[in-house]
Amino acid sequence: MIRAPLRESRIEALLGDDHAFARDVRCLGIVDSTNDLVAARGKQGANDGLVIVADGQRKGRGRRGTTWHTPARRAIALSALSTPLPEDRRLLSPAVGLAVADALATLDLDPQLKWPNDVLVADAKVCGILVELIDDPVHDAFAVIGIGLNANVSRDDLPTDAALPATSLHRLTGSVVDREAVVAATLDALGRWIDRARDGDRAAIIDAWSRRDWLTGRAVAVRVGDRVVEGRVVAVDPVEALTLRTADGTAEVLRAEHAHVVRVL
Repeated sequence: MIRAPLRESRIEALLGDDHAFARDVRCLGIVDSTNDLVAARGKQGANDGLVIVADGQRKGRGRRGTTWHTPARRAIALSALSTPLPEDRRLLSPAVGLAVADALATLDLDPQLKWPNDVLVADAKVCGILVELIDDPVHDAFAVIGIGLNANVSRDDLPTDAALPATSLHRLTGSVVDREAVVAATLDALGRWIDRARDGDRAAIIDAWSRRDWLTGRAVAVRVGDRVVEGRVVAVDPVEALTLRTADGTAEVLRAEHAHVVRVL
């Protein structure tokens, strides 16, 4: 399998000179964490549209400090700085999920979104998203948008200890995918969906999410603090919360900042 390093020049050429969002694309080798690098640059006053893409990560992470595995030159580890933030900051994370889904759809895949931050194809996780909001005392508040995508990852290198099975674009398409083209498609879609979040277009984000929602109708176990709630998902509002119907008929409304799905029943 070809394991060529990512090239800034090709990603920028695919985006075009007048791309509105990704104004400063940097391709690096193996790093600890692309999110940490972008956060540090943001605190130094970096501008909107800084993008760092790495050929691998040693300390990639997801929500709640989970580890995200990034095999060298086979996955995509991408972090972008976004500022200003939307007035309703909750719009940003679902907008990022929709952007990744749009990018993967260009590969003739049918991505779905699992609340609050996973992208699935064929009931398996292909991408994780981590959006970190930073209120800096010196500079304007900004977001670090982290995207970890299994691109040309072989079956043997996929994690086996996650709540959902993992997959990769290579396994889904049956061929080696062009990582630079996937990065460019993702950045192109990010620009569009971040604009919608900044415009406060909540209705468009919820509508688009509902058409890709994976969870509604499924029985799940959700951890909320120190308790686990089991039930069937009856509604997903990616901005507000997930609504779960428990066995005794009680409706539990669970917000993303306090809850996460630990398993599908």
